[in-house]
Amino acid sequence: MLDHDRLLGLRFAPRACAWSEHDVMLYALGIGLCADGLNRRELDFVLEKALLVVPSFVTSIALAAMPSAADFQCDPVQLLHATQSLTLHRAIPPRGSVTATSRIVTAVDKGARGAMLSVETLLVDADSG
Repeated sequence: MLDHDRLLGLRFAPRACAWSEHDVMLYALGIGLCADGLNRRELDFVLEKALLVVPSFVTSIALAAMPSAADFQCDPVQLLHATQSLTLHRAIPPRGSVTATSRIVTAVDKGARGAMLSVETLLVDADSG
């Protein structure tokens, strides 16, 4: 039986996360950008001169900041990452740091198949707030 009150009441310590130009470029290469080294539009995601950040890069920061299976007090083998979404309020800088806070916003009991949790992770720029 799922303890909704316990799950929704869990509080996770804020986590500091930082990234550099190297991380941004490695992410872009990792998702397949610039496979064609002559594609000018993609070069800006992997060259330092005018480095742009792929918007989905922020999901890797949020994922690193999310609570672990131990925080949920469950077996990590029983976890399945089903979906994610993001809302950006400005462009992501090539170098930065954020404070990440996570909370469980919904918990659905799936009976013998487990539970489905929706976790929200909010990333706040460490310098500007």
